[in-house]
Amino acid sequence: MTWNEQLSDVFGGMVNQNTLEHAAEMMVDVSEDDEDVHAQYIDLCSVAIAECSAGNDDVLAAINKFGVQATDLGAAWKLIEELKESYVREYESRVG
Repeated sequence: MTWNEQLSDVFGGMVNQNTLEHAAEMMVDVSEDDEDVHAQYIDLCSVAIAECSAGNDDVLAAINKFGVQATDLGAAWKLIEELKESYVREYESRVG
């Protein structure tokens, strides 16, 4: 699965109807017992942020596919960064 498909899955399945904090909690529900999944979430956010910086509009398509609306790459970068921060905070509070 490509990074943009993974990003679309995360935003469609976890962020779409939820706050970023609740989405982060759901992500940790999946990753807290699997270090590989945890690493994949961190890597995905890092790649998506890099793609925003590179001007790749595929980030917008992936985020906006299921109803989350990022108006431009700056807004997308901010959403992904906030999701990553919420995720890391929740993961560290549960796993240590």
